Amino acid sequence: MKSEALKDLVVEALEDIKGIEIVSLDVRKQTDIADFMVVASGGTSRQVKALIDNVLVKVKAQEVEVLGVEGKDSGEWALLDLTDVIV
Repeated sequence: MKSEALKDLVVEALEDIKGIEIVSLDVRKQTDIADFMVVASGGTSRQVKALIDNVLVKVKAQEVEVLGVEGKDSGEWALLDLTDVIV
């Protein structure tokens, strides 16, 4: 999946769970570790977990490789590495 299509899929998954202040940053000129960074907030720790869970479901359905998930258990913050897109 192309990085821009993956970014759009991530944003859509975040919007499905009512992510707050979703921002998509094109970082291709700044770094070579990813093409896009997507940042969103959740109102509660439960919502943060739901946001990450929904992104994981959507990307796995498209057979996107998930390199890592950090912080999901606490629900205060989470980082999802999808190679070309970091959430």
